[in-house]
Amino acid sequence: MADDPGKAQEPKVRPNRTFICSVVFIDIVAYSQKPVDDQMRLKERFNGILTQAIRDVPTQDRIILDTGDGASIGFLGDPEDALIAAMGIQGAIRSLPREEAPLLEARIGINLGPVKLIKDINDNPNLVGDGINVAQRIMSFAAPGELLVSRSYFEVVSRLSEDYGRLFEYRGARADKHVREHDIYQVTPPAARTAPPPEPEPEPARAAPLPEPPAIAIREDRDTPAREAPVSPPPARPAGTRRNMIPIAIGGVLLAALVVVILFLVPGGKKPSPTGKAVQAPKTAKEQRAPAASAPIAEKGDAEKAGETGESREFRIQSLKADEIVFTLSEARAAGKQVTLVIRARNQSRVDKSIALYDAAYRWTKSSITSPSGPSSFVTSVYSLSGGKKTTMAQAGTSGLPVAAGSTISIYLVFPAPAGFGQHLKNVHLHPFIYQGRSWKEHSLNFRNVAFGS
Repeated sequence: MADDPGKAQEPKVRPNRTFICSVVFIDIVAYSQKPVDDQMRLKERFNGILTQAIRDVPTQDRIILDTGDGASIGFLGDPEDALIAAMGIQGAIRSLPREEAPLLEARIGINLGPVKLIKDINDNPNLVGDGINVAQRIMSFAAPGELLVSRSYFEVVSRLSEDYGRLFEYRGARADKHVREHDIYQVTPPAARTAPPPEPEPEPARAAPLPEPPAIAIREDRDTPAREAPVSPPPARPAGTRRNMIPIAIGGVLLAALVVVILFLVPGGKKPSPTGKAVQAPKTAKEQRAPAASAPIAEKGDAEKAGETGESREFRIQSLKADEIVFTLSEARAAGKQVTLVIRARNQSRVDKSIALYDAAYRWTKSSITSPSGPSSFVTSVYSLSGGKKTTMAQAGTSGLPVAAGSTISIYLVFPAPAGFGQHLKNVHLHPFIYQGRSWKEHSLNFRNVAFGS
């Protein structure tokens, strides 16, 4: 008979004792935003799925805590019990009809850590401690429908069997709201993995190629027909012809050498004309296609003058690198009293990372722009676009904007236009925080002489 998740349990661990256990933390997505009637239906459906998922775990080996918008389960026995139950809950929710209203979606996190068993206000067993706190943090990093686990849980369960180890995929390091770092792993059941693309069908056998037609001579003069009879082999060379050609060949070589000397002696690549005056040698097709060389970047005085007079400059893409992430300033535009910069951040490493470019919502905002005449302004708004999804820096919080290994995200920075900026900026100061390994690293990048696009 299935146990009631809300029923009081008598665990095998005595109260006020610290021990290590696996904790599964589940959150119903957007639960608090729904009407009360929908909340009741979601919770009833969720409790049924939860009861079914833990039916094989003895009552004394688990402690269930109702969190209102989800649940927390402490597994006191085998650590794989937590993984099996969590995957069962995830699979049951995925199998629900998508058109069913209200739609049930959940985020799940698992951690292995220390907890203490206490009695709550109703004299029911309860869990407190770092083990359950970290489980909640790991769950907060998950997207709807995802199951994430901590490094401590991964290191234990992945060594129980090769089958378990193949379920995990490292997803990088994340920092929670207390700036504590966590390495996270995503659990993907084999049935949910993307199937490999089908192999291309073999091409049908091709017919043998037709024999090539005989070689035909083509006249260079267009007034006569282009095709003629097949070319016949040249006649045999008369005796003594090779000896007679030697003086002619030597004379040709000397004449070519004389022409080269004359061309080198005439300045500016000019050659003499029949009138005796130097004539500019015609440009090759490659030289005619090549654009004119751009002028060097103006010095400080010229840059200020160009900004004050509104002289337009050509925008050029600039890239700078920090911690294996390439930041490319791909666009700069001004509209009224607002300047928007588009930065493309590409993660060239083999691990997932996070980027934080804080805006006016935080007190440590540092990215700024400077006009040619000197005034500067700090960034007021930062957001990213990845896969058609917009994420503001305020939404990302201290976790930063995730950048998967080998992927690229676009980051938009909005500034108040500084005084005297004209058509370009003297400097763009980008101040990213990059999460790598187990710590945030602070960087200072500067793009010089940035012009606005037309």
